[in-house]
Amino acid sequence: AVRIRQSGFASRLPFGEFVGRYVILVPKATKRDILTNQDELARANALLAALPKALGEAGGSFQTDIRVGKSKVFCRTRVVSALDRARDLAVSSYAVTIQKMMRGYQCRKLQKEAVTLAKEVKAWLEQNDFYRQPGATAYSKYKAVRAIAEQVELLEAILAKAENLSHLNFRQDDARQISARMAGEVEALEKIESATSSIVPLDIEKAVLRAKDFEMAEAPEVVLLETRLQSLKVQLPLLTALKNALASGDDEEVIAVGDEVSRVGLLQAADAWIPELQATPHVEQLGPRYEEAKKKQAAAAEEAAAAAAAVAGVQKSGEAKAGNDAAGDAAGGEAKGNNLGGVAPAGDAGRGSRKPADGKKNSKAPRMTVTGLSEAAQMRMLLEMQEAADMCDVKVLEEKLAMAIAEGVDEENDIYKTAREFYAQLESKEGCSKILVKKMEHLKSTQRSDIRMIYTMQNIISQGKRLDLEGDELDSAVQAMQQATRDRDRCTIVGKKIEDVDQKELELVGRAFQDLSSFKNLRPPSVWKGHQNKRFGFMRGKVKTDVMLSHSKIDIKSSLTKLSFLQDAKACDMFIDILCWMGDRPVPEVQRVVMAHAIVEVALSDTALADEAFVQVMKQLTQNPSRRSVSRGWELMLTLCQKVSCSHDLHDYLRAFLFISLSNADAELQDIVRDCITEINSLTADEEGEDLSSVTVMLVDFTTRKVRMPSKSNLRNVSDSICEQLRISRPTDFAAFMVADIANTAAPHRLLPHHATLAVIQEKMATLKAKLEYLSYPVVEDIQLFYRIAAAVMWVDREHFDPLVEKGGLVQDGVLEQLMPAVAIKNKRRGGEAKEVLERYAELAAHCDRDENKVVGMSRAFSEMQQLRLFGCYLWNGVERGAVPENMDKPLEEVPQWKVTLNPKMAEASYTIGVGLRGLAFVAPLPSEGGAFCREFEFNDKAYDRVMKWGACRDYVQFIVSCADPERPDAGSPQGVVTMQCAAAVDIAYACHRIHTLLRAERY
Repeated sequence: AVRIRQSGFASRLPFGEFVGRYVILVPKATKRDILTNQDELARANALLAALPKALGEAGGSFQTDIRVGKSKVFCRTRVVSALDRARDLAVSSYAVTIQKMMRGYQCRKLQKEAVTLAKEVKAWLEQNDFYRQPGATAYSKYKAVRAIAEQVELLEAILAKAENLSHLNFRQDDARQISARMAGEVEALEKIESATSSIVPLDIEKAVLRAKDFEMAEAPEVVLLETRLQSLKVQLPLLTALKNALASGDDEEVIAVGDEVSRVGLLQAADAWIPELQATPHVEQLGPRYEEAKKKQAAAAEEAAAAAAAVAGVQKSGEAKAGNDAAGDAAGGEAKGNNLGGVAPAGDAGRGSRKPADGKKNSKAPRMTVTGLSEAAQMRMLLEMQEAADMCDVKVLEEKLAMAIAEGVDEENDIYKTAREFYAQLESKEGCSKILVKKMEHLKSTQRSDIRMIYTMQNIISQGKRLDLEGDELDSAVQAMQQATRDRDRCTIVGKKIEDVDQKELELVGRAFQDLSSFKNLRPPSVWKGHQNKRFGFMRGKVKTDVMLSHSKIDIKSSLTKLSFLQDAKACDMFIDILCWMGDRPVPEVQRVVMAHAIVEVALSDTALADEAFVQVMKQLTQNPSRRSVSRGWELMLTLCQKVSCSHDLHDYLRAFLFISLSNADAELQDIVRDCITEINSLTADEEGEDLSSVTVMLVDFTTRKVRMPSKSNLRNVSDSICEQLRISRPTDFAAFMVADIANTAAPHRLLPHHATLAVIQEKMATLKAKLEYLSYPVVEDIQLFYRIAAAVMWVDREHFDPLVEKGGLVQDGVLEQLMPAVAIKNKRRGGEAKEVLERYAELAAHCDRDENKVVGMSRAFSEMQQLRLFGCYLWNGVERGAVPENMDKPLEEVPQWKVTLNPKMAEASYTIGVGLRGLAFVAPLPSEGGAFCREFEFNDKAYDRVMKWGACRDYVQFIVSCADPERPDAGSPQGVVTMQCAAAVDIAYACHRIHTLLRAERY
């Protein structure tokens, strides 16, 4: 043993342990032969004989490094390492086999389940093959609500098992459509069942209309409901009139109501009344009162007749005719008195005046209905009903129709009849769909919609959603309504203060965009991953919209809006920052105060992330129970509104959220909400509305504020708007300065007058920007062109330069620098340059009108400047190189072998690299010739010299170009590579990418 240890055999394993550990290395057949031996030594020897092949695959054979003792196998360290490596490979292969078998088992199991579910769905469809032809409904087959509901529940149970089998198709969509229709039938039948004991006519009518939508008009329950509805329309007003008559004690009213009740056969047949009305006690009380009043009426009539006869006998024959006439009048009065108890036919009820038997004038006003509703009140109700029908306001229309039924309004009235027919259309899916399409077409055909049209569209859309209209008509109507609301906002809300906006306009926008779940870039709740609980993992179960868009203190697992994978991670981190800022997650105050800046920085990086930031803040402000959290959330919302612009699609939803919050916020938060609305209106005002211009003002502390003002506004108006944002009471404290170079804080500031208009300032700034770009031109291309440009600039500002010309002041320091680039007058005699400029100026003055508009002179100067090859381009300085060094990464993986030299006479020269809309330009000065060398490659695919591809890495940028090769003139336009070294290599490549993308988008 000592000799073995000294020889380096560090591993000593018993035979059984050695075989059990390493028998996995040999093939299965050899393994069976080894394990059939009963002797452990024989097993070990057999395994050692089979190991060379296995060890050869793992890293070689080591027969001399293994020794067999009496009870153990001795191995050197290197052979143990080789055996263990081989064993790891074998175990890995076994693991792969196990995984393969397990995955195969799972697939077969899923396939078996899919086949079973497919058979179940197929059987369900065969049993419930409805709606293919008229009358083929679930009710026609099952005749019971519970039986239909059981079939719907059965399908839901089947489809619940198929949630993990969504990639398989076995007509789930067809089954879901039929199931949804059957669920609608169940709902309609349940409404019918509940309506059988209802005493509200409109509830019964809605149940009947819903049943007709599902082709159940001939069902016995529906027929009974229609009969009950007609009975209610008769009995409800009669019961109201009966109660009023009994309460008043007026005999005339009792007789009138009693006659009407008797006319419809309800006086003697008390059981004909609907039991739920509980009218029997009142009818029993009416009977004696009615008989007593009739007797009094008859006695009064007899007394009147007797009095008339006595008068006729006393008078003389000459007065007999008069007495007869008086008797006739008395008889007429009696007839009228007899008719007082009767109710006129429909349409004439209550129109005649009532006179008491004693001849006194009736003190009560005439009544149009049996319940005593006056003519004026009825007309007012009918006009309100017509208005509700015109506006498609179902809620108000139902209220007025219910009132009309309760008051017993004449059903033949034109307004009432039209309103009832229109209500029936609104409660029917088919009718509501037709009205929706008609209103939508009318809304689209109108150039500018009024508020009534938009309100009408909103009402009909709400009714369509309540009826679950199918098809694309509802979505198209929503889009048309929202677009009409946006168009109207341009003139009524955008760019105005919240105090100047009509409250109805705010309600209009709130109703149009209050449902944030309809925002097209919002993730569907079924796709959103929900909240992440650090302790218990993810929140399980189906995510509803109200959970997705309401306050939570738990992290989100995915963004609320549709973002890319990388942006999704940023959105989740941004939500954590929002939790910390609002205090929903405790962090030290020194960390919390910087969270708002981090949120704004992320939102400013991309418009999609800006939308995500606004949606997250709206989510955290919805149903938030913490007052402190809400206050901080609104502070963050104000910061976002001031510095970040959301997308056009989200803007309307954000503004609607602010309008609704303004009406619900307490007094302390209303000022912040108003400021948010003011910022949104000022930052996102539409340029097509009032020709608004975006103005960015930098304050003395180098912070910026953005306002939108009409182009005709002056700087005083801008100061007032800024003061309103900052809540400064004295706008006169503001003064406006123009800084030539913002990056240079030491640059001179020019005081601007308060009466200067934005249009004039913007025009001068554009001119100044072009002039500064020209004066900073990097190379001298054509000195004669510079002379012409200088003369054109002088002509534009001739009032300023003419006195200098007369005094010979062009040679003074700083004058030529206002007319020509510094590179053009460097190391030149100022007198000679001034002479050349004056000659061109004299030629220009000879054929130009001194009274011409200044814009004409500016256009002339710009036309000359545009002849410069680098004018309007992004400019960088770089050096041409032959190739990229071998020890660094390549900007482009595959480049042509031909290395293009821009100028063979100037190898590896310094160039000014220009990237513009036309393409690339490489310009280098030629001191010997007094000009510049320029080589251009265009982005146009049809150009002869064009750039094909580009890439950058560190300080090297490469361009694959197509151009002529001087050494191979017959080769046409081969591809070559241009390599430049520049500190801004990545910026050059990005500028090429952006411009090329813009050109391609405009082209297609």
